[in-house]
Amino acid sequence: MDSTCNYIGTDATENWKRYEFASFCKPYFDKKKTWNFTTAQRDVRVNATGNTAWFDEILDTHMGTCRGSGALELKNGEWKLMQYVLSVAIPNESMEAVKEAKFEGDSSFKSKIKFKSKIKG
Repeated sequence: MDSTCNYIGTDATENWKRYEFASFCKPYFDKKKTWNFTTAQRDVRVNATGNTAWFDEILDTHMGTCRGSGALELKNGEWKLMQYVLSVAIPNESMEAVKEAKFEGDSSFKSKIKFKSKIKG
């Protein structure tokens, strides 16, 4: 596939290339048991030269309210999604309970990775 898109999910381990994400989703689409995300709000901005756009959106999902954001690039007359990030929107008043619930999973994840930055051109 010619897409360079990254799909970044709600789990810290979810950083998929387009073809990986499509393979993961295929069994769900084959069974017609996919996710139903409804857009409640979306804001899109385009740069001055008109070849790059980015957006953020509020979604109603089976996980409750989520936020999506992404970047698009105009290539050969077509908009191509370059990155999409999905996150669960957590009300501020619920943050302490969420932090407590995810501590164990975070500890396990952090022990498996090295924190580093990558700059890709």
